[in-house]
Amino acid sequence: MVVVNNTEFYSYVLIKTFITYSLEYLLNVIVSNIGQTLSIILPHKNFFLYRNTLNLSFCHTTETFANWHRTCFLYQKRKEDKIQRKMCWCCTIHLKSCWSPCFWYGDVRSGSFAVSVYSLSLSICLIIYTINVMTGGDSSQLWLPFFETSLKDSTGLDGPGSTIGSGGFVIIFFVFLLGASFLLSYGVRRDIRGFMLPWMVLMWVAIFFQSTFGLWLIFGYYIYLEVIMAAICDWIWMTFNIYCFFVVRSHYRNVKHKQLPDIEYFNEM
Repeated sequence: MVVVNNTEFYSYVLIKTFITYSLEYLLNVIVSNIGQTLSIILPHKNFFLYRNTLNLSFCHTTETFANWHRTCFLYQKRKEDKIQRKMCWCCTIHLKSCWSPCFWYGDVRSGSFAVSVYSLSLSICLIIYTINVMTGGDSSQLWLPFFETSLKDSTGLDGPGSTIGSGGFVIIFFVFLLGASFLLSYGVRRDIRGFMLPWMVLMWVAIFFQSTFGLWLIFGYYIYLEVIMAAICDWIWMTFNIYCFFVVRSHYRNVKHKQLPDIEYFNEM
């Protein structure tokens, strides 16, 4: 039978308790100061949570890491805002209404539906005009797109001329734009973003064609004043189409923002 002295036992328990609490306190102090140091180094001069690096006062570990997490979040947000400011002007344009010489609406959703009707009507008119030119219609003016095309083959073999090939390409393009206009109208009504993308791609192709056609008029027939006027009118029409594109893209971004999952983060630490 082993007899243990009460004084030795109490001394052992007291020493053990003192060492345990001392190590726990030192560990908390070390962890809190590491959190303070990281909160100063990581934001990199954008946001300082603790300015006094020599403050060795005890700070609860969970509170320190909560503040550090909030600091890193603010730093990341400022970094994203800086990248946003560096983006080009065309990527940052976002319209809230549609005000044009042809139609005006207080929101881009109604404006996008009006744009789909406009492009639908435009496609039908240009398809009819192209068919008229291919069947012998008038295209003798300098500013018309089929001015340099011919109905008959230049070799004299009575074959199809260049009007058939170029007119067929134009008809195919505007048939696709016609279908994209229907998809745009349906996508605006149902808030389906995928149905808006074909119209935006084809509209950029049409805008590129208008810009090059105006340059072709000026550099090809610059000695005629009426051609310069026709090129300016073409570019004004191109500007209107660019505005219509931004109206649809603004509504596309609104639908995308509305359909994002609504996730809220609650920091309980």
